[in-house]
Amino acid sequence: MDPKHTMAEHLRVMSAMILEMRSAGNDLTDEQQILAVIRSLPDPLWKDIKIVLFHNERIKNFDDISRHLELEAERVDANRSAALVAKAGQRNGRRSQHKG
Repeated sequence: MDPKHTMAEHLRVMSAMILEMRSAGNDLTDEQQILAVIRSLPDPLWKDIKIVLFHNERIKNFDDISRHLELEAERVDANRSAALVAKAGQRNGRRSQHKG
């Protein structure tokens, strides 16, 4: 996964590659598609979720894995945004203490 891409962009690229392989006569099974997507995720950021996804029996096809990854990416982004807001608030609090 290119770190510059969002999860939605990455999934579009993966979907396009799967379609290209199918048109070239190499039709991947649902399991192969799921494994390809999981393996394409970068280890440091996605290591734990890769394990969870690999063992999730409710993920049956590309649409399922896509939905799970988009939701997880939204959750990660929301947590990152909340952490940045909290960090900015801490900095602002320190400044106001020094002024008074």
